[in-house]
Amino acid sequence: MKTILITGGANGLGKGVALHYLSKGNRVIAVSNSAASGESFLNEAKQYEAEERAVFIKADLSLINENKRIIEKISEIFPTLDLLIFCASKHRKNYSETAEGLESSFALDYLSRFLLSYGLKECLERTNNPVIMNICGTGMKGEVNWDDLQHKSNFNAMKVMMHGSRLNELSGVRQ
Repeated sequence: MKTILITGGANGLGKGVALHYLSKGNRVIAVSNSAASGESFLNEAKQYEAEERAVFIKADLSLINENKRIIEKISEIFPTLDLLIFCASKHRKNYSETAEGLESSFALDYLSRFLLSYGLKECLERTNNPVIMNICGTGMKGEVNWDDLQHKSNFNAMKVMMHGSRLNELSGVRQ
């Protein structure tokens, strides 16, 4: 049995992926900011007789403190992770900031993935074949805006989404 953490694992595509892995006999930890979605995920896990292998953790992953809490909690409860899948994302039409002062799309779609991948590195390294899967669109044409990573001075929803994808592509580059 593999242990799999899925951000956005109680909604949409992430939930579909989570239920797939539960149906294959794996343990799935779904992280989402919606308690109602989490309850729905846990109820659907019963259909696979997987209630003991399904875990829901409520967290707003657009917040740095919540990412740190998840890293601590997962490291404490599950010393090993076989697979880390990033599905959490939210398209915003208008500029919004988190309570910590970060542009919300940047914080959720990029920064959270960065923090969790490095923060859970030791848990992943304790398994034979760890995998990090980043579900996002590719950055397509364009360049990284190093002068305004969060697009605070010139917010455009589509450009922000593509920019987050470009930043995520950089995460796959080995040094």
